[in-house]
Amino acid sequence: MEFHVYIISIIFWCTIYKVTANEFHCQSSETCLCTTIRTYYEYQCPLEESNIVVKVYPNYGINIQCLNDIDWEKQELPQVNFGNAEAFMFRTCPLPHNISKLIHHFGMNKLKELQFDFTKFPENFTLTSDVFLRIALFRKIDFEQ
Repeated sequence: MEFHVYIISIIFWCTIYKVTANEFHCQSSETCLCTTIRTYYEYQCPLEESNIVVKVYPNYGINIQCLNDIDWEKQELPQVNFGNAEAFMFRTCPLPHNISKLIHHFGMNKLKELQFDFTKFPENFTLTSDVFLRIALFRKIDFEQ
């Protein structure tokens, strides 16, 4: 009898792992190339002469690294929903004018942490609380230069 319980337990946990691991799928589009790399997915946008690399760590967060100076209003981005992401990091990017709009573009409804590494801030930059109005679980922001 114990052997059956053991087998059922293994099947149960394998099923749970498969369901959670399959929540996100790497999908290339006309504007972005997606590649699976061991523990994360990487989008390069646009396809030719990429301006940004978007790394998606399932069930954790998103890391955007800018390879060139970009205009967020014109930048092509992956059209993917990362709803379960809790962290969003920008590296060597200009600060988006509308952070909230970008967060919602990616469908990040559980965001708790924002990190800006080597970010280019505009002169006389002021960060106000209205940026975070639609981010219910937000609790930490980190700036590193």
